[in-house]
Amino acid sequence: TSTSGRDGAVDEPRVPLRYFTHKSRAQLGADPGRSLLARVLERDGVFEPTRDVSRCRLFWGCAYPTGQLLANLPPDAFVNHFPGTTVITHKHTLAMMLRRHPEGDAVAPRTFVLPAEANSFAAFDADDAAAFDDDDDANGIERGAGWIVKRAVGGEGRGTVVTRTAREALEQTRRADGGVDGRTDTWVAQRYVRDPLTLLGRKVDLRAYVLLTRWDPGSDDGARTRGYVHRDGLVRFAAAPWDPADVS
Repeated sequence: TSTSGRDGAVDEPRVPLRYFTHKSRAQLGADPGRSLLARVLERDGVFEPTRDVSRCRLFWGCAYPTGQLLANLPPDAFVNHFPGTTVITHKHTLAMMLRRHPEGDAVAPRTFVLPAEANSFAAFDADDAAAFDDDDDANGIERGAGWIVKRAVGGEGRGTVVTRTAREALEQTRRADGGVDGRTDTWVAQRYVRDPLTLLGRKVDLRAYVLLTRWDPGSDDGARTRGYVHRDGLVRFAAAPWDPADVS
């Protein structure tokens, strides 16, 4: 790729920066070279891939690099994760962090970590169902969706299910785990929001984009943590009208 100066003269070809990916196939697909990440980075010849981490300018991974990856990483390389960010990017650890915060219940609905909290989850759901049945305002109204269940680590809605009861949720997780070499994953079951924000009859949410360039939440005043919010964001509408009784 060549660039032009102010006088219109063509400068020397720009040398692409190298990037190194360390993510699973589930995130980048069977051919990482054809992933959305690759198309964005390699557009206009800005970046090119490398399999030598010691030569990369950008390290893009599913977690902060450790071991030999970290030891061989150039000191001026950019990394897309800070150490310890999985505390807030993994759903089960985020749920436990929110529990310890005095205003955590105002941030997110009640959440249980499965299978570790299966018994307390079932007990809470039974009490919730009994309270709903005793509610005079709910007379004749079907309880509808009760829980949204997701894998603790993952994204893009893969494996997410909505159930009416805790029993259905636990059955779903056991069935999903049994299909992967008998492995037991960690899941979160979060109380379904029964009165969500809607617009034109469809569920809607807002997505903001934040770039953290410095991360030190342990500092006394937080001054060593620095972030930037992009001026543009997204308003996302559900594909179908919202129906509180639909758990499909």
